[in-house]
Amino acid sequence: MKDTPKKKRAIVVGSGIAGLASAIRLQFLGFEVDVFEQNSTYGGKIGVWSKNGYRFDTGPSLFTMPHFVEELLLLDAKHDINFKYEKLNVLCNYFWNDGTELTAYADQDKLEDEFETVLGEPKENIRKFLRKSKEKYEITNHVFLEKSLHRVSTYLNLRTLKSILQLHKVQIFKKMNTENRKVFVKNKTIQFFNRYATYNGSNPYQAPATLNVIPHYEFGFGAFFPKKGIRSIADSLFEKAQNLGVQFHFNVPVTAVKRKPSGFQINNEHSADVVVCNMDVAAASKGPFSELISTKRKSYEPSSSAVIFYWGIKKKFPELDVHNIFFSANYEEEFNTLFKDYDLADDLTVYVH
Repeated sequence: MKDTPKKKRAIVVGSGIAGLASAIRLQFLGFEVDVFEQNSTYGGKIGVWSKNGYRFDTGPSLFTMPHFVEELLLLDAKHDINFKYEKLNVLCNYFWNDGTELTAYADQDKLEDEFETVLGEPKENIRKFLRKSKEKYEITNHVFLEKSLHRVSTYLNLRTLKSILQLHKVQIFKKMNTENRKVFVKNKTIQFFNRYATYNGSNPYQAPATLNVIPHYEFGFGAFFPKKGIRSIADSLFEKAQNLGVQFHFNVPVTAVKRKPSGFQINNEHSADVVVCNMDVAAASKGPFSELISTKRKSYEPSSSAVIFYWGIKKKFPELDVHNIFFSANYEEEFNTLFKDYDLADDLTVYVH
């Protein structure tokens, strides 16, 4: 009688969304998975906070591409997680100081009509921009989202070769604002699409026009909202991981990860064949993964963040939807003050969720 081969062990450092997703996939592939989390709960930036009868989801508020969450929840073909969400017909409402109000509809025909009627932006300009945004996605997604850039097989692929030959269309060396000014004739439209640079904390007046791919995630795939709030994404993935047998260890900081002949050693006591880092790369390279993640850069310029207020208000505002933006009057000055002067402008753009 043959001995049952010993399962390989994987350790995931951090239980944010990427950590939960990695744990699910590794456990499904047959690994014995342990997740070490320095905090008392899972979810990373997707947190939850309650006070005086009000419940607030902390962290991100926009949910796109839900099929990736569904894929994780159905890896084992078991419908054991009740995760429900709805598609938004209105992606966001926009407000300007002069009283202008624009509704960003999910339906592209209605969106084009709204831009032309409210802002005077020819609908063909919107159509052309969104077509180019989709093109950028189709050139880059299967390389940067679906494959590892660290594997030779990624580059020995016909689709990758085609993408490389079309890189000029991605506009890596052109500025986002500069290119948007070439497409649109109305300043408010330019400001509208420049805003997408903020999705990864960038400055549209400095960032590459490659970031014009971001609108496709909203207008191409749609925006969604989980029935039980954004936190339910983390809740569902955590429950799935537990159902598969993943073991979680909370309030356990990882202080050192070292490579050994047989694999890896964590905190000088836990061994693993595979280690996954779900930490900020700058913090990881200066902290527990300093022996494994080499970087020539000793300092990193941080991206922009936000000042967040959690207000419980016993009132309904019919003019607001799930996502709402109140634009500043001088967008460029707002970014120059933040990125060049490292200060806040007097007039700020405000997001209301």
